[in-house]
Amino acid sequence: MGVDPDELRQSLLSRVMQTSKGGLKGTVYMVPLKAYEANNARDALAKAVYSKLFDLIVRRINQSIPFSSSSHYIGVLDIAGFEYFQVNSFEQFCINYCNEKLQQFFNERILKEEQALYEREGLSVKKIEYVDNQDCIDLLEGKGTGIFDLLDEESKLPRSSHTHFTSVLHSTHPRHFRLAVPRKSKLRDHREITDDQGFLIRHFAGAVCYETAKFVEKNNDALHASLEGLVQETQNSFLRALFDEK
Repeated sequence: MGVDPDELRQSLLSRVMQTSKGGLKGTVYMVPLKAYEANNARDALAKAVYSKLFDLIVRRINQSIPFSSSSHYIGVLDIAGFEYFQVNSFEQFCINYCNEKLQQFFNERILKEEQALYEREGLSVKKIEYVDNQDCIDLLEGKGTGIFDLLDEESKLPRSSHTHFTSVLHSTHPRHFRLAVPRKSKLRDHREITDDQGFLIRHFAGAVCYETAKFVEKNNDALHASLEGLVQETQNSFLRALFDEK
């Protein structure tokens, strides 16, 4: 990585804190991280490098393929299918969110827009009924009160916890058709999950009960100042360029 091993070790095991009040305002402290915090810092660094490298590869591929803005193309998208396991965590939540978005795209382009076109052209075609999943999309990604935003807010708290996040989620949407407590699940094992340990989403493909034990930990991938400064000053010019790009 082109960084000093001792500095990397220190950055993974501690973080910089600067006081903002009192007579010692501006004083800098090195605060040791707990074991799980150090693990999170390590994972956050790995994810940051992977994410920036992935974005770079995509940009380079796009730049190497000459085409005009008006060119027609066929895009092939291959994502994981809808997932529903005995234990469903943050990974399944993100995958199923992608599938909800894909289903929404299908509803809009293939069903809603095509049927509107038939009507405008005066074609007598039997109307296809479908279930609009916009309310589920809003629950997941809605600004301020969506599940992703609530999770991001929880991740910023000094004493964040999955139980607090789950309780806030249920209290924010107490009567939402798409959201329910685990005891509403058809599976007995899921019904044993307490209200502050999980939630049930009624997706377009079926209801899924998610256990939130690792949600905050898996969502919290921000680099703390020590690690961010370290990679920005690396002797590895390629890695430094990755983090310099906006």
